[in-house]
This record gives sequence, structure tokens and C-alpha cells, in this order.
Amino acid sequence: MENPTAGEVAEVAEEFAIHPIIAEDLRHPTTRTKAEAYDNCIYLILHFPIFHHHNNQKEYWELDFVIGKKFIITSHYEPVTTIHEFDKIIERDMALDKKKEFVHAGFIFYALLRHLQQTVLEHLDGIADDLGTIEEGIFNGNEKGMVRYIALISHEILDIKRALHNHTRILQSLEQKSYPLFGSKFTHYITILVGQSEKTWEQLEHTKETLVDLRETNDSLLSSKTNEVMKSLTMLALITFPMTLIATIFSMRTEGTPLIAEPQGFWIVVGAMAVLGLSMLGFFKYKKWF
Repeated sequence: MENPTAGEVAEVAEEFAIHPIIAEDLRHPTTRTKAEAYDNCIYLILHFPIFHHHNNQKEYWELDFVIGKKFIITSHYEPVTTIHEFDKIIERDMALDKKKEFVHAGFIFYALLRHLQQTVLEHLDGIADDLGTIEEGIFNGNEKGMVRYIALISHEILDIKRALHNHTRILQSLEQKSYPLFGSKFTHYITILVGQSEKTWEQLEHTKETLVDLRETNDSLLSSKTNEVMKSLTMLALITFPMTLIATIFSMRTEGTPLIAEPQGFWIVVGAMAVLGLSMLGFFKYKKWF
């Protein structure tokens, strides 16, 4: 079900004898993840990261699962490409007569969740490529241009962490909740999902640490460049200030100003300014300030 109406939820709930509490939850999205066991099904809410190509926004979306012995219901509140991709995979396998021993709907849930987890891992691989681009930009002297790029990737990682932070805990609780409905053999598949969730989280943490290191390196190089510019401007100001002061004093042309009446007065003043400037430049070089 995609963005289901109250009537659609009521119809499905009646057909599959779904508990009224589940039916009520299916009508509205929620920010909480959960795994609840009922007499004839398991109700599961998970969130996954999603990328909107039309506006370049990265968010996360909710996916509800109602898993019974002979049925599985998914509900989401906006179009989810990954779900449609999984539908095509099932249809393709049926067309190719790839018969699989799906003893109960729990195996469909397992296959779907593995597909969703793989999608997240592929997205993280894409972020790793972005980090390579950032690293190249940093060491090619484009530190300023990388600041916004780093901020966008950081925002993306934050959204993914917000979506996945409870997955491992929820799937671990599902191991016990699935036992009465699907038996002991199915817990092995839940263990695989838990392991994949932990692997995804570890890769996400590694990606975040790499981004933090790149940000610190970029900030350090950017700060070093800024300091060099400030030092150059400061030395330029220190050199030109005395020369400007001399020029201002002799430009007043008041009575008693020396060298005004001298035929070579202009060149004497210019020479004095040049000597003063070169002397300060030599002093800075002697101090190794540049």
C-alpha cells in the first residue's frame, strides 16, 4: 500500500484479520521504529534513507511491514523506488521459473529487507566516491570549494544515521518475536539481517570518521592559507604606513616644511621613502617572517 486511505486500510485489515491497533498505525506515518508480535502476524516499522533527485534533498522514509504466515503487507507514504525494484525482481524470477522454497511469508520479508539493506550499502559506496572527490579537491588547492561539498555530505550522513540508528536493536528483538510464528529455523535468517545491519552501521561510522578527518585537513589548509594572506597584508601595511606618513607630511606644504624649496626635494623624499621601505623589508626577511 502506498499512502493508503482509511478505506483501503480497513479493507486490508478485514481481509487478513489484522489487529485494530495495527490498522490504526497504518493510516499515519510515525517517527518511531517498532517491532510488535500479535497472534497471527508481526508488525514492524523501519526507516530508510531516500534521495530526492528532483530537488537534491536527502531525507528518510518510513516502511511498515505486516508479516503473517501466508501474507506480507508493506505500507509507505510516498513513492519508494526500491519497493518497485523488488517487485520487478520477483516478477522476473517468476517469469524465468526460478522457483524458491518460500515456506512462509517471513522469507519474502527477509529477501525484501536484504534488498533494502543492499541499496543502503550501495548508497554508502557512492558517498565513499564523493569523499575521494573531496580529498582530491583538497590536495589540488580547492579548499574553499570543498567547504560546501563537505557540509552537504555531512548532512547526508546525518540523515542516514537518523534513519538507521535503531535498525540493529529492532531486528535483534525480532529474533524472539518471530519464533512463535515462524519457528526456530527462521531465526537464522533474522541473525543474517542483524549482521548486515551491524555491517552497514560500521561502514557508516567509518564514512563519518573519514569525512571528519577530511574536514579537519581542509580547515587546517584553509586556515594556513588565510594566515599567509593576513601575514602578507600585515607586512604590506607595516611597509607602506611609514612611507604614507612621510608623503602626507611633505604634501602639507606648510611654512617651514624642509626640502620644499630644494630643487631636488621631490627626489630626496622619494629616495628616503624607498630606503625606509627596503630597510623594513630587509628586517622582515632577517626575522624570517616571510
